[in-house]
Amino acid sequence: MFNFTENQAAAINTLNCNVSVSAGAGSGKTRVLVERFINILAQGIKNPQNAVVPKEILAITFTRKAAAEMKERIRKRLYELEKEDALNREFWHKQRQGFDQARISTIHGFCNGILKENPVETELDPAFNVAEENDMTDFLQTGIFNYIKKALAERSNAVETLVRAYGIDGFKSQLYTIYAYADEVLAFGDLAAPYAVDENAVRDKQAELVQLVDELIAGADNFKKNSPHWNELKKLEENRALVIEAVKDFANAENQAILDEHLQSMSKRGKDKETVAAAQEALNALHQSITDKRAQELVICWQQVLQGCTDYIKTLQTEQNLIGFDDLESMALNLLANSPEIRHKYQQNFKYIMVDEFQDAVMIKTNSAAISCSSSVTPNSPFTVSAGRM
Repeated sequence: MFNFTENQAAAINTLNCNVSVSAGAGSGKTRVLVERFINILAQGIKNPQNAVVPKEILAITFTRKAAAEMKERIRKRLYELEKEDALNREFWHKQRQGFDQARISTIHGFCNGILKENPVETELDPAFNVAEENDMTDFLQTGIFNYIKKALAERSNAVETLVRAYGIDGFKSQLYTIYAYADEVLAFGDLAAPYAVDENAVRDKQAELVQLVDELIAGADNFKKNSPHWNELKKLEENRALVIEAVKDFANAENQAILDEHLQSMSKRGKDKETVAAAQEALNALHQSITDKRAQELVICWQQVLQGCTDYIKTLQTEQNLIGFDDLESMALNLLANSPEIRHKYQQNFKYIMVDEFQDAVMIKTNSAAISCSSSVTPNSPFTVSAGRM
């Protein structure tokens, strides 16, 4: 029998609740996972009516190598127990015979299995191909480049607008980056709505600014002649017509410069500081409406392009019967989240779940797929291992 620390023994023997273990490299976590697997099976010796067979234990690892190592170690332990435990030799022989049906794999392997086992619900050809990460990167880069080329040939207004805004290389780079989050972004619906500009509010703000300009001019005589602020107000008075015209067409770049010169730079230290502040606030609101309009235009274009690019890439994937690792994860998770029947099926299939390297940033979302296969009641409570100390 192996010598385990108190914490390791607790991780192996605690089977009736959720368990999370923090264990660093070289701490013996794989050995603990193996012994926990064996211990779960061994409960069937004492309670045959509640016996668990290997296929009812789901074990998720970070890499294929780790999965293969865990399988080999468990198989070796079962062989040892079959030889050494004469009293229960037949029991261990049956466990060893059934071990090939155990679900020990990476999260991607597990998600792959879910999708292939439910082709009708996923609307996938069960013979689909899973692209390796490098292959999928090349596929996406080529696909996005061809989408842009096709859209420009078809004179897509949205694509042309974004190319003018960012340049062809900048647009291509940003589209490739954003595409990784396409489903999440598009799920928000109307992305341009937060940038909608109320034209009535804009007109009210223009009228308010004109009124404030006149109030500032009227109050000039309250200041000492030839003082800095008096000079600012007199300059405003002399250029009132120019300023009022600039307010009417404030989106024009030259008019923005005029308004900034006469209002934005005005000091707020005199008796009319509140009026100056109100005028500058109104001017800022008009400037913000320009920014929002431009943002709304670009966001509408981005949403159209992202939807078009997504449709184009998915069509290519369908034609080539190809999906990537990210697709495996998101599609499996969505299937479990949105189909109570399928989720219940896997909850019934697995009485215990073990997840190694649970903390990995890439794995956190997809480990949810494995955890989704656990019901809210014991004994099939998740056992997770993350980096740290055991």
